[in-house]
Parts: sequence; C-alpha cells; structure tokens
Amino acid sequence: MERCGRAGPNATLGSPAASFELLEHELRTPLTAIRAIAEILKEDSDLTAAEREALLDALLVEQARLARTLETLLDALARR
Repeated sequence: MERCGRAGPNATLGSPAASFELLEHELRTPLTAIRAIAEILKEDSDLTAAEREALLDALLVEQARLARTLETLLDALARR
C-alpha cells in the first residue's frame, strides 16, 4: 500500500478517504505553522535576536516540510 509524507512507517493508506485525510493534514500543518510564525514575527516587536532567529529557523523547517509533501504529491500525480 502507499505511504505519504512524514506519516511514519505504519501509515498505510487503504482508502481514498484515508489518503485524502492524510494529505490534508500534511499540507495544513506546515501552512498553519508558517502563518503562526509569520504573525508572531510581525506583531511581537519585543522578540530578542535569538528568538527571531529561532522562529526563522522554524519557518524554514516548515517550508521544507511543505515542499517535500508537495513534491511527493506531484510525483504521485505524474505517475498516474
């Protein structure tokens, strides 16, 4: 059976509904994190340089996670 994203080795996808739910989660989670981080960076002027750096690092991690998920999805669609 197929596996998707970072779901782990036990996340087999037996039905289209399960596949869609997992894909939805794998897309929404990093998008939500990216938005939250951006809002913090925009609204909190009291952040230290170290805090800003940590948030920017987290932003890059979530962007990479989203890029991997999209790459996996596009590869799967191209094989159809």
